[in-house]
Amino acid sequence: MIKENNNKFKLSLVDFKTAGVAGKQVFDLDDELNESLLKYIEYINLENGTPLFVSPKDKKTPLTRLNLTKGLQRSSKKYLNKSISTNVIRKAYASQNKEAVKSIQENSELMAHSVSTHINNYVVQ
Repeated sequence: MIKENNNKFKLSLVDFKTAGVAGKQVFDLDDELNESLLKYIEYINLENGTPLFVSPKDKKTPLTRLNLTKGLQRSSKKYLNKSISTNVIRKAYASQNKEAVKSIQENSELMAHSVSTHINNYVVQ
């Protein structure tokens, strides 16, 4: 997390599975999420520059992927009575645009080129 002077936060992802390909990722947060995050950070007494998701035993040590998934599964089982993993969330997020993806695939086939050529050369962005 990066805290700016006006109590606004940016989410900074540096150490993640595909960081070698994607590089550092920085995201602005909307006001509602920023306010919730500020309350959370004050609640756990998080210092600027330390990881947002930390080990319950040591607040300087970031959660591992395995511990993050286990915590998510445990919490979702407790509150939703259904075990949800990080992969389920990734798949749900990626699937929200499946109709658009299907349309792009069909259009690229009709135009006799690959999906990447269709997107990179013909879709106006």
